[in-house]
Amino acid sequence: GRGTDILLGGNPDYLLRVIRALRVPGDDPPLHVTVQTAGGFDWEAAAPVLAEVDGVQFDLKVADPAAHRRHTAHGPDPILANLRRVVALGLPVEARIPVIPGLTDDEANLRGLARLARDLGLARPTLLAYNPAGLDAYEAVGRTPPDLPRRSLDREAWAALQARFAAWWAETR
Repeated sequence: GRGTDILLGGNPDYLLRVIRALRVPGDDPPLHVTVQTAGGFDWEAAAPVLAEVDGVQFDLKVADPAAHRRHTAHGPDPILANLRRVVALGLPVEARIPVIPGLTDDEANLRGLARLARDLGLARPTLLAYNPAGLDAYEAVGRTPPDLPRRSLDREAWAALQARFAAWWAETR
């Protein structure tokens, strides 16, 4: 079979054209398409794309509204509204949490995101390990990299965080 293609972000009009070009009538098994988003999209523009996909990977980053504004320069309300709308469509939604040391890895944030996912009826979010490798690319093209950590969690710290998150998730039931 052809498996699952994941389309990473992009302009909704472009995504719609790509999805329609990839799907071949009569494919057996049919091509399954999942889109990945951080949720900061215009609902009206994205609705036609969402009508064509089989699932959504939705990244959740910061639970506290004030901290969200501090880290992203905007509030979380439009993102949360989009998440609720996607869930209401009945599409499979995989919540994902990018774990950035010193920004998104604290207990209050992870517990808050676990509660949010649970309240929406989602499965336990997938934790995504932070990879700082892309920061060097900014300098390579003459741009100033964002103020993000230059190191990810080591294996031991990552395993401990995953274990704590599993326990916090269990507590949200």
